[in-house]
Amino acid sequence: MDINASISKAAIKSFCGHLWYLSEVLIGLVFFDPTVPIEMKTAMVAALRKTGQDNQTFGVLTAADIAVKQPSDFMSQPTRTLFTALDISHGFLTHDPTT
Repeated sequence: MDINASISKAAIKSFCGHLWYLSEVLIGLVFFDPTVPIEMKTAMVAALRKTGQDNQTFGVLTAADIAVKQPSDFMSQPTRTLFTALDISHGFLTHDPTT
């Protein structure tokens, strides 16, 4: 399969332009995606357990970031507000993601 570099570059640029609406809160929706591997969800829970400053990754993503970043890289304390807004107890975060 041939890959057209100029089309690829334009597609990535367009894709990156749509990341503005993602946030530290909405990234929590990844927990409910059945296609996300358990190992990744475990890393996401671990990231949520960390305390400290909010994640400053959103809004500065580049094409190189997209290739290497994982959902756990975007988790932070504000992600928990999603569960509050959806009336979901944070207690599920204390359980193993396999359950």
